[in-house]
Amino acid sequence: MNLTASSADRLIDQGSDGMTLDHHGNIYLTGKGVFIYSPKGLLIGHIEVNEPWTSNVCFGGKDRTDLFITASTAIYKIPMYTRGVD
Repeated sequence: MNLTASSADRLIDQGSDGMTLDHHGNIYLTGKGVFIYSPKGLLIGHIEVNEPWTSNVCFGGKDRTDLFITASTAIYKIPMYTRGVD
């Protein structure tokens, strides 16, 4: 099967090195902090990280309610009110 992504398939106009999803379908993208987009591609939040760049992000912990962020000089763990996908 051959598939291609076209401009009609574009959901978010932002590149990213790392990405994760929460159980609501929100999309978390790394870059200058962590940007949070709705499943429709609307920016709904931003997590400021006092680093030049963030490179990866994922949910973890016992109930997948901790957000782990890798950045230029450290790894951060932030408790969240949502959880990652199953």
